[in-house]
Amino acid sequence: MNMLIFLMELGADVGMAVGPCVGYVIQIRKMHKEKISEGFSTYVSFILILSNLIRVFWWYIERFSFIILLASIFTLTIQMILLYVWVYVNRLS
Repeated sequence: MNMLIFLMELGADVGMAVGPCVGYVIQIRKMHKEKISEGFSTYVSFILILSNLIRVFWWYIERFSFIILLASIFTLTIQMILLYVWVYVNRLS
């Protein structure tokens, strides 16, 4: 029973850390494949990068859940990749 609870908690933690990034991975694949950046807002990426950077820096001041820190790091990474692909696609046009 304890192993089942552990696996459920682990699954929830992984889902919470990786789940918000899934939509952006799909957007990156579509943007790269079709070479079209229509509908993408750099302002949204800016806000997400800024808010997650603040969250990472805040973690050093006042330790909170490690899973939330991982979610912030994943989001930062995905947003940087998304911006890279956006620049690449717009450079081709």
